[in-house]
Amino acid sequence: MAFCTKCGSQIRAGDKFCMKCGTPAELLCPKCGTYYEISNKYCMKCGNVLANSEQMPQTTNASVQYSSANSSEIAFYIIAVIMLFVSSVFVLAPFIPTWSVGQLLRDETNFSIITWAQSSSIEDIFSDEPLLIWCLIHFFVCHILYFISIIQLIAKRGNAFWSLLQISGLFSFIALILWMFQIHIVKSELSKDYSIFYVSSDAVNPTAYLYISLFISLAVFIICAFLRGRFGNTKAT
Repeated sequence: MAFCTKCGSQIRAGDKFCMKCGTPAELLCPKCGTYYEISNKYCMKCGNVLANSEQMPQTTNASVQYSSANSSEIAFYIIAVIMLFVSSVFVLAPFIPTWSVGQLLRDETNFSIITWAQSSSIEDIFSDEPLLIWCLIHFFVCHILYFISIIQLIAKRGNAFWSLLQISGLFSFIALILWMFQIHIVKSELSKDYSIFYVSSDAVNPTAYLYISLFISLAVFIICAFLRGRFGNTKAT
C-alpha cells in the first residue's frame, strides 16, 4: 500500500500522480537517480533499498501537524494585531474629546480627559474631583498593561498577551464609566452655578467617541477571554 508524501492519500498501483493533490507518485533513487514508484521497496536498476512506503503516512502526518501548527500561529498573529488595533480606540480615549460644552458657555469647546485635567479656566467650578483622579489612575494602568501586552506578543507568549489585553480593556471600561459620572457632575454643577436648565440638559454632552470607547473596552474584555482559550498556548516556532 502506497501513500502520497504530501497529503497522505492512498495511491493505487500504477498511478503516476496522487488523485487528491496531484503530487507525482514517482521518486528518484538516492543512489543511481533512477525514477521509482512510491510503492517500490528496491530500486529496479541498482537494487538500492528505498524508503519503506508504509512509513509514509507517519511522515505525512507529522508534516500535516506542522502545517496545522504553522497556520494556527499565523491566525494568532493576525487576530492579535487586529485586536491591538481595535484596542487603540480606547487607549487613545484620554486624548480625544469625549464631551463638549455648548455654545452658551464656551463656544462649542470640546474636552478630552487630559485637557480637562489640565484646564484652569473652569477650575473654580470644582473644589474636588476624585472621580477624575481615579479615572486617570485607571487609564494609566490601562496604558501600562496595553504596552506590556505588545511586549508579550513580541516575546511570543500568547496566554500572557491575551490576559494583559483583556485586563487593559477592563481598566479602560472602568475609567470611562468614572468619566461619565464626572460629566454628570459637570452638568449638575453648571446647572447650579448658572441656574439654567438648558445647561444641564443640552449644553454638556458626551461625544460619540466616548460611547464607542466604552463599547470597545467591554468587547475587548469579552473577546480576549474567548481568544485566550483558543490561542492562549500558541507560540511561534
